[in-house]
Amino acid sequence: MGFFNFMDVDAPQQDIPDKKRGPAGTYLNLYWSKLGKNVFMNLIFLVANIPALAAVYIATVFTLPFINSKLSPSGIKELVTLLGATVAEQTAPGTDVTTQIYVSLVMFVSLFVVGMTLVCVGPIQSALSYVYRNLVAKKPTMLWSDFLTALKRDWKQSMGATFISLILTVILVFNIGFYNTLEKNTFTEILFSVFSVLFVFLMCVQIYVYPLIASVNLKLTQVYRNAALLFIARFPQTIGVVVIDIVILGLIPGVMIFSFSSIGLIAALIFYGFFAFSLVHLLNTLFVWRQIERFILSKNESQSTDDASDSNTDTNAETDESTSVANEQAMQVEDLEDDAREES
Repeated sequence: MGFFNFMDVDAPQQDIPDKKRGPAGTYLNLYWSKLGKNVFMNLIFLVANIPALAAVYIATVFTLPFINSKLSPSGIKELVTLLGATVAEQTAPGTDVTTQIYVSLVMFVSLFVVGMTLVCVGPIQSALSYVYRNLVAKKPTMLWSDFLTALKRDWKQSMGATFISLILTVILVFNIGFYNTLEKNTFTEILFSVFSVLFVFLMCVQIYVYPLIASVNLKLTQVYRNAALLFIARFPQTIGVVVIDIVILGLIPGVMIFSFSSIGLIAALIFYGFFAFSLVHLLNTLFVWRQIERFILSKNESQSTDDASDSNTDTNAETDESTSVANEQAMQVEDLEDDAREES
C-alpha cells in the first residue's frame, strides 16, 4: 500500500490494465495503492486553504439567511422547536442546540464550496492536480518535487483561475439569493432557475479547470473554453462525476455532521481532514485526464502526423522539381555541345 513512503519516487506500474478493472476499480485501486500520498495531499489542500475556508465561512454566515430565511439562526431555532426533545437528546450536553446546528451548517457549506474548488487557493490546487495527473498517468512521481515544479510554473495562470471562479461564484450566489427573496412570480422563478442552472454549470466546468492548467499548455481563456466544451461533449459523464463529488463532500459528511452528536462531528472532521478532498480531486483528475487524452492529446498527435506527412510531401515535391530542373539543365548543356561539334 505504501502509506509511509509517500515521499518516494513511484516507478511506472505494471499491473492489471485499466480496461479489465473498469473505471470504478481503477479509481479505487489507485487511491488505495497510493493512500499515503493521497492523505498527505488532502492535508496540504486543507492547510493551504485555511484562508479560503475562513473567508467562505464568514461569507456563508451572511449569505445563508440572505438565500433563505429558514437558514438563519432564528429559522434554525424554529426547526429545533418543531423537532423538540428528539434533537436535544442527541446534542452534546451543555451545548446550545441552535448554535451547534447553525455552526455545523456553516462549516459544512464552507468545506463543500472550497472542496469543489469554487473558492480555493488556485496555485496550490493546480500543483496538486499535477501530482494527481502523474499518479493517474502512472508516471514516476516525486510528491514535493512535482508539486513545487508545478507551483512555480503555473501559479500566475492558476491565480487568474482563482479570481474568475471567485467572481462567478459570488455573482451567481447573490443572484440566486436575490431572486429567491423576491415575491414569487413567473419572472423571478425563471431567473432563479437560470442562475441555479448556471451555478451547476460552473461546478461542472470547474472540475476541468485545474487539471487542464496542470496538464496542457494553454492560455487561461483557452482553458475555460476547453473546459466548457469538454463538459458539453461529456455531459452525462460529467454530471455523474459531479454527483459523486457531492456525495463525497456533501452527503457522507452531512449525515455525520447532522447526526447531532459529538461522535458524528468528530467523524466528519476526520473524514474531511484526511480523505474527502483527495477522494474528490483524484476522481476528477482521473476523469479529466481521460478526456484530455481522448480529445486534446490525440487531436494534437493527429495534427502533428498530418503536418509531418505534408512536410514530407512538400519535400518530395521540391526534390522532384529540383530533379526536373537539373535534367533540363543537363539537356541544355548537351544541346550546346552538339551545336559546337556541328560548327567545328
